[in-house]
Amino acid sequence: MQASEEWPDKRDMDVTYSLSDLKLLTEFSDLVLEEVSFTVGLAGLNLESIAELTDVSQSAEGNPFSALQNLLAGIEVSFTVSGLSGNHDQLDLSALHSLSAGLSLAGVNRSSQDIGLRYSHAGLRDVKGVPAELMPEHTALGLRLYQVPVVELVLASSMGSELAQDMMLEILSRSGSRLELEQLEVDLPGGGITARGRALARSQEGGDDIEQPVLDIETDLEIRGLEHLVQAVTAQMEDEEEIQQIQAVAAFIQLAAKEEERDGTSVHLLKIVGDSQGRITVNDKDLAPLFTGAGDKQGKD
Repeated sequence: MQASEEWPDKRDMDVTYSLSDLKLLTEFSDLVLEEVSFTVGLAGLNLESIAELTDVSQSAEGNPFSALQNLLAGIEVSFTVSGLSGNHDQLDLSALHSLSAGLSLAGVNRSSQDIGLRYSHAGLRDVKGVPAELMPEHTALGLRLYQVPVVELVLASSMGSELAQDMMLEILSRSGSRLELEQLEVDLPGGGITARGRALARSQEGGDDIEQPVLDIETDLEIRGLEHLVQAVTAQMEDEEEIQQIQAVAAFIQLAAKEEERDGTSVHLLKIVGDSQGRITVNDKDLAPLFTGAGDKQGKD
């Protein structure tokens, strides 16, 4: 534990616990792990506020989260597993080279927080119930949320479902919350998907000079080996209507996307931009009339 650089009167703490050459033998598992580690990091720890956690009556305005907000500024937890081999409940993990995940929460002592999530694995096969062609050999996810008023959202979520959605969007817009999809990589034997994107909640002036909450979304999507993926998915399906829906989506992607070839594999690139008002473009082509027309047709039917 050491003095915090950002908050000199508080403390930062990082704790890592590691194990090597670990063998787990149970009724369902026979695993060997070369190394596994767990890390917990605390930022801006206020030692004087620990006692407040046991006295809810001191929480300002009856807010049970206030004691926690006074206790620390941020927290991060993560784990990493490497050299994993063996089996777990009929799941072959002999090819799983590494697995890691982490969650961070910053700004606990503020009205809005920043949240980070990451996950990755390398080497995976023979998962029960998952066809080999759809097995994600490598997956990586990096996601960050900024300026998220967690306490307000929790309270709003207790409302009725439709009311809660509208209220939560309004709260996010008022706070200028945004989401950054920094990385989404899914590698499959015959192709894969890569995505990066962002979403921003904002307010815009509507009718009668009343501000309306709007969610803007922008995504860059890369699909490798589309035809192979469609064949692999539809081969597992029996409902002809569902198969036709998948094929229709694939045909739409082929028409709308920019196509190129890499190492003998077709790659479809899409830039999708839209908002909660119904606007949507794919590679600068306006598709809002298409979806609006489909909705009107369903309504008449």
